[in-house]
Amino acid sequence: MDASQRRDFIGGSDAGVILGVNAYTSPYQLWLEKTGQSERIEAENHSTAWGRRLEPVVGEAYAERTGRRLVRHPEMLVHPEHPMLGAHIDFAVAGKEVGLECKTASAFAANQWGDDGARSPDAVPPSYYAQIQHYLAVTGWAVWDIAVLIGGNDLRVYSYERDDEFIEGLIAEELAFWECIQRREPPALRTLMDARLAYPLADPGKTLAADDALRGTVAELRNLREQVRALEEREEALKTTLMLALGERERLVDGGATLVTWKNQSRSRVDLAALRAQHPQLALELTVTEQSRVLRIK
Repeated sequence: MDASQRRDFIGGSDAGVILGVNAYTSPYQLWLEKTGQSERIEAENHSTAWGRRLEPVVGEAYAERTGRRLVRHPEMLVHPEHPMLGAHIDFAVAGKEVGLECKTASAFAANQWGDDGARSPDAVPPSYYAQIQHYLAVTGWAVWDIAVLIGGNDLRVYSYERDDEFIEGLIAEELAFWECIQRREPPALRTLMDARLAYPLADPGKTLAADDALRGTVAELRNLREQVRALEEREEALKTTLMLALGERERLVDGGATLVTWKNQSRSRVDLAALRAQHPQLALELTVTEQSRVLRIK
């Protein structure tokens, strides 16, 4: 599905964003996308593309474990009362009002998932819980399962019943967000990226008079930066101690466990000075000037 199609409705992957529980994007960034003012970042497209490739694998593993037969739903499902709420679901369980959402996750993200079979909503990332409740709202079904393959070899399955109280609040938030789209009025800005996107360039010479609240914000930020600086200095001292202890050895061990590694690594980079010296015209042609804003505390 391309970006223009995603603009026409609110889908399951949008639910967690609208609720503010998606760790990777914000309601304002989603609003920009839905109003055609930006596209989803390429890294996210790669991630979702690999997820789609592995959906059949995860679905097959789920079917083998549960003994259930899965069927595909290629068409978009639409909420009976709110046609702007849609659902492209992964699988449905044949003969039951049960859906299945398939996920993949890195082994490094395993701690974001609860034990296999856990029933608590916080056993899965909150954005995914919002996603399946959105699907339950659209379909009117009773249960939605999540099957996740972690690190390529750890299958975990979670089963959730519809939560009507959660769904009521979710739909209210989604309809309010849809109104923002229709009116082209942005939702509240919440993140650093929101601020950068909304105000990419300054109007030179314009100023804002500080009030007590903003003075307090600046003072708190100054204090926080001092704490961070002290922690960074302590971090550097601790690293130095370890590196001096290791010397030319690459690994610090404690019995059979590795505590620290300090290994060789290499990387390639363009020697800009040499490029400018040997091919000045090419260097000039490849030079890109970009404008941005930098926040400095005076």
